Amino acid sequence: MRRIVYLALLIIGLISPTIAQHPGGGQRPGGGKGDPSKMPKTGVLTGEVYDADLNEPMDYVNLVLFRMRDSSMVSGTVTVNGKFEMAELPFGKFYLVTNFMGYHRDTLRSVMITPKQQTVDIGIIRLKSASTQIQGIEVVADKQHVEYRIDKKVVNVSQDISASGGTAIEVLENTPSVEVDIEGNVSLRGSGSFTVLIDGRPSVLQGSDALQQIPAESIEQIEIITNPSAKYDPDGIAGIINVVMKKQKKPGYSGILNTSIGTRNKYTSSLLLSYKTGNFNLFGGVDYNNRKFSGEGYTENETYLTDTTFYRITETDREMQRDGYSFKAGFDWYATDKSVLSVSGKYGNYGFGRGGNSKLITYSIPAIEDEYLLTETTSRREGKYYNITLDYLQKFKGEEHELDAMIFFSQKEGDDWDEQYDYLTDADWNIIDPFPKSIRTTEVDFSNELRIK
Repeated sequence: MRRIVYLALLIIGLISPTIAQHPGGGQRPGGGKGDPSKMPKTGVLTGEVYDADLNEPMDYVNLVLFRMRDSSMVSGTVTVNGKFEMAELPFGKFYLVTNFMGYHRDTLRSVMITPKQQTVDIGIIRLKSASTQIQGIEVVADKQHVEYRIDKKVVNVSQDISASGGTAIEVLENTPSVEVDIEGNVSLRGSGSFTVLIDGRPSVLQGSDALQQIPAESIEQIEIITNPSAKYDPDGIAGIINVVMKKQKKPGYSGILNTSIGTRNKYTSSLLLSYKTGNFNLFGGVDYNNRKFSGEGYTENETYLTDTTFYRITETDREMQRDGYSFKAGFDWYATDKSVLSVSGKYGNYGFGRGGNSKLITYSIPAIEDEYLLTETTSRREGKYYNITLDYLQKFKGEEHELDAMIFFSQKEGDDWDEQYDYLTDADWNIIDPFPKSIRTTEVDFSNELRIK
């Protein structure tokens, strides 16, 4: 009996520590057998993040804590003044990933949080920059082709590569509210009545003729003003097209030379030179253009009567030419930082011509009489012009507060004539009537203009 009692006491002594450690039938605290989600979350993880090169604390660095066993995310945070803290963490073994844009990612393994060490301070994490050293970098600002402002549209000519080698007409071909026909005639909001200004001053030539004589390489930008303010003269019904020319801004010499040759007799060339010192800017230039355009046409008309059908067939060959040249020179005198006196002048010659031949056949079914008519047309508009401008600009302290005085004088003379001859011919287009019907018109133009503003 004594041995039985000793054996019973020994068994109770061995079992009682196990029951004490796992009360409630061997379950862990929290009531679950090995369920991490029901483990107590009393752990805290703290630390700091520094730039390894500058040795300075980093803000808004992203830190994520993962469980080592299955790589599941446990918690995350960002740094404030370089410091971070993660609270309410469960016990276990983890790894910490630190990441920030432009820096190498850092991974800290074997982060242990236990009942004996519930608060863990990992110290300072130093991130290294991921940048690459290069020789240099150039930042270039690019303008839009068309800028919309409150009072105008601005076309930046440098952004239109297709207009290179052409004139202001080619620049305006792809501009909203501006239409250009096949012959180079410009319409602003559907009207050909508009004013052309060059650097804010009136052009000697009018409308499309003025734009045809300005090479695109010499233009900085074109301003399209459809609702001009009171400071502009009310000459243009549809609006104003102001052509702003390139100018030398830095001291020294500068020059622009452009030449282009196109198929079917198209030639353009322009040269612009300038020299700028501290108070003076001298400039001069010359441009030349001679461009021809050709085309063909065919029309057929049928007229039906009760017993007869009339036919009219026309074949046309036509050609158009624009040509001209100009010389310009002037200087700007910067008397002070806020005042400038400018004197400039320009002399040029302009020309526009067109011509063509058309063959007209008229016949009927049933046949009455066939008729063959050969028509030759020629028209030409040409002349010469010059202008002189004296301008003084005084700026003041206030924004856009300035005084602008200008004297402008121009003279233009030219003529315009048209001829048309109608010849009767046979079926082989041999002239059978030596005395054709003809029409000829001639117009002489001479004008002087003086503006004081």
